[in-house]
Amino acid sequence: MANLLGLTVKTLFILQLGALCLGNELSLLTGEIDSRFSDLYYSESLLCSQTALQAFISECSVKGADNVSPKLRLQSAVKLSICEFKEANVKYPKSCQDMVSDEEFQICVQEFRESAQLWTTYSGHYRKLRSVCYEEAVPFIRQNILDLFLNVTKIYTDFHSAAMKTSNKANGFQEELLAKFQAIVDLMDQSFVMKERQMEAQEDTFDGFQQSMVQKSKYVEDVWDQVSQDISVNSARVDQDLTAAHEKLQTIFEYIDTQFSRISTANENLAAVHFEASQSISKDLMMLSKNSTNGHLELQETLQGNLDKSLQINHLLHDSQVQIGNIFDSIESESRDIIANITRDLRDEALTIFVVSNHF
Repeated sequence: MANLLGLTVKTLFILQLGALCLGNELSLLTGEIDSRFSDLYYSESLLCSQTALQAFISECSVKGADNVSPKLRLQSAVKLSICEFKEANVKYPKSCQDMVSDEEFQICVQEFRESAQLWTTYSGHYRKLRSVCYEEAVPFIRQNILDLFLNVTKIYTDFHSAAMKTSNKANGFQEELLAKFQAIVDLMDQSFVMKERQMEAQEDTFDGFQQSMVQKSKYVEDVWDQVSQDISVNSARVDQDLTAAHEKLQTIFEYIDTQFSRISTANENLAAVHFEASQSISKDLMMLSKNSTNGHLELQETLQGNLDKSLQINHLLHDSQVQIGNIFDSIESESRDIIANITRDLRDEALTIFVVSNHF
């Protein structure tokens, strides 16, 4: 375990040292670039004319001077003219200040037409744009190269920052891993110490158990010797007791046989008495069954008479129901006729009243 921990610590130390060396080299490289090109990076500023021609030079270097759009030509010539006016302290129209859209540039050119000096300057710059595409391209190329170099330098600087952050994270991870390894080692040491203590406690317990077993074994041997001696001394007494018990059992068995004979005789007498009682009970049951049959016949005749009377009552009820139904039908028919007559009289009376009221 100690060898594994040492190997892990060495590996982490080598990785951290490599990350620190790489970070230091990138830091030195970034510092050297900043010191050598600080003048270009911080003090380089384009002139007004270069700013005015920047878009034009970029397009003409790609498409050629003859393929630059007319709008861009007009805007570049206006911007160059304004730069010249500013350097010579020549007043120019307010509409030519802070121009953004194409319409604003067109308005500015119209203002230039009203002044011969302004128009001459503008037209001269417009005609020179073809040659300017090639004459003034070098400063822009230099600026583009410088921007590209500074962008690359910035990328390396960002990479250096990321590498340093990664190194710091690796350092933190290393410390955390070392702490975890140390905790594991401490836990294993504690477990080993606890195991040793448990082994010692088990050995002490086993020694005590062994001594106790020896003592108990000796005690059992002594007791067994005493018991053997007692058995040999009392064996004669036991034989005498067994003989006396056998004689007593023999007497008891003879008494049991005598009593069994008496019980058998009593059972035979009881069986005879039981047979006579059964014969008497059977005769009584036959008489009772005969009387029960006669009573059943009388009950059946009574029930038949009651049934006949019930049928007669049922016929009478049916006839009464038919007569009542006929009476109700007659009453219903007469009621309908009376209601129809009353309804007809009421309708005629209402019609008469309606005719009389319309007449008056």
